[in-house]
Amino acid sequence: MSLQGITLAISPSGIEYFTSVLLANNIASALQNLSPPANNVPVGDICTYSGKGGSDWAEHINIALSNGSLSSFSPLFQSPVTQQDNGQFTMAMSANNFSANYTWHETYDDYFCGMFGCSKTDSNDNTYGYSVGIGNMTITIVFQFKFNANQWQLTLLNSTPATSGISPNIPSRSIVNSEQSSGCFSTTFSSATAQSVSAIDFSSPINALLTPLFSSIPSSGNLTPNIVFQFPMGASGLTFPNNAGIATGVTANVTCKGQSYAGANPPQLPLPAIPSDHHLNYFASDYTFNALMWAFYEEGDLVATATPGNIPNPAALNTSNYQNTPLQALYNAYPNTPMTANIKALQAPTVSFATIYDLTANNIVNLQSQLPAAIYTQLQTLKGQAFMTEAAFYTQLVNALGAANAAQYKTVIEAVAQVVGGVVTHSNQVIMNVVSGGQTIPVITFNVSQTDVLQNFQLGIAGTTQTLQFAFQIVDGLTSTTFVSSSITGTGIDSGDFSFIWNWVLQNVFASEVALIGQAGVALPRMQGFNFLFSNAIVTLQPGYASVLADVQHISDNGVLYLMSKKRVQLQDAHWKPAYRNRDEVAYA
Repeated sequence: MSLQGITLAISPSGIEYFTSVLLANNIASALQNLSPPANNVPVGDICTYSGKGGSDWAEHINIALSNGSLSSFSPLFQSPVTQQDNGQFTMAMSANNFSANYTWHETYDDYFCGMFGCSKTDSNDNTYGYSVGIGNMTITIVFQFKFNANQWQLTLLNSTPATSGISPNIPSRSIVNSEQSSGCFSTTFSSATAQSVSAIDFSSPINALLTPLFSSIPSSGNLTPNIVFQFPMGASGLTFPNNAGIATGVTANVTCKGQSYAGANPPQLPLPAIPSDHHLNYFASDYTFNALMWAFYEEGDLVATATPGNIPNPAALNTSNYQNTPLQALYNAYPNTPMTANIKALQAPTVSFATIYDLTANNIVNLQSQLPAAIYTQLQTLKGQAFMTEAAFYTQLVNALGAANAAQYKTVIEAVAQVVGGVVTHSNQVIMNVVSGGQTIPVITFNVSQTDVLQNFQLGIAGTTQTLQFAFQIVDGLTSTTFVSSSITGTGIDSGDFSFIWNWVLQNVFASEVALIGQAGVALPRMQGFNFLFSNAIVTLQPGYASVLADVQHISDNGVLYLMSKKRVQLQDAHWKPAYRNRDEVAYA
């Protein structure tokens, strides 16, 4: 089964924003320095004078147009971008009232024709300046978005210019102005100039611009020097739903020091629907969160040392604290001796987005209007506690409200408390030491099984990478400990309250190391320069994945183009959409 750990949908407004903020401006700049190519205009022969004695002719006239340049050429993006089949997108640039300038080099021979025939009288070689006014040029540009040769690419298919309003200004001293017959060369030179302008090579500068655009996508997965998220195409391929947006999946494989995560059951996430009110919609599977946890474990980050100096109560790491407890033998062996504790993960933590019961600070307020004030007050004792099953939650509901009230309000409370949460399972080991005579001596080893819940999902920055970040909500009631061994002889040492020692002495020390995983977060693929608007993101959890609705703003945009892209969505929807949501808000499915 192939891996597809992250999926992404880009809305038409996101495509429009990308095009207007990056392609349009940069293409316009790239085109400003273009030059129309040289062109030869074979005029042929013209009569310059005719009378009773004969006629004068300019023969073998050739006009060479060279050193072409454009002046006042400022092409502008014409919105909107249109999407066709197979991921093709068409945009148009338009420039008005500019000039094409050339060096006009003409050569010809003078002939006199009389009653005795024609004879050559002179050869001419003249150079003038030539300027042509152009009323309008529209450049239609067709791109195709594809994944090719293991790279995301936006490929130029063609660029087609069309000109109108050509006004040639033939040099006043040119021989063609001496034409004596009825013909006029304005049309000839209009066509010749239009041909030269239309032959401008727009493809080269556009391709030079496009080639590096998507090269920054892989680097957006560089979480740390050792931990990298990779974004080649996933199983869904590249799709264009109803030719109104882009949807695709990426593997989001994670490597640590070059070694790939090989977790069980790699997912094939569904593609998100094209978002209606945001630029982007990401789905990030719990598999990618597991890969992130594995990488931190593999890197050796999930270790900590507790000392009297980094715990809230320093006395808790002294053997005197365990006098007259089941650990009396510890005190007897090392009376009044300072202690430390080495903590390490035995394996990488695991994450599962699944249904739980959790009255968070955000969702419990929804019950205030649905419950009597006294019941709502009693319910506060359950705020911030997470329960993995309905039965466990209901047991605590009875304890908090009483059996009768719990039964009466069960349905309404559980409707709010039942959420999709990120359940994290840890397996850690603790080695408690005494520090005696300048030596650190291991004395007790026990294992810890702990369950946390992920919360406070938000977009943020980890180094130079933008990620989906989160925090750990510790659930004390779901922690259990198991005695492993001790170097101390004596009775009862294996019956110590190690859960208490973990929850109230050591847990926060290790939690500060684990928190770094959430502060790093899951990397989301993006192009360099397009930064997430953190406050505008909405994160919800679904079974198996997190959904992120996000907008981006380019570093070159002062906000005007972003607001225009959002306004276009609002006009299409015919009503105003909320502009942002508090970045600290946690939205559960």
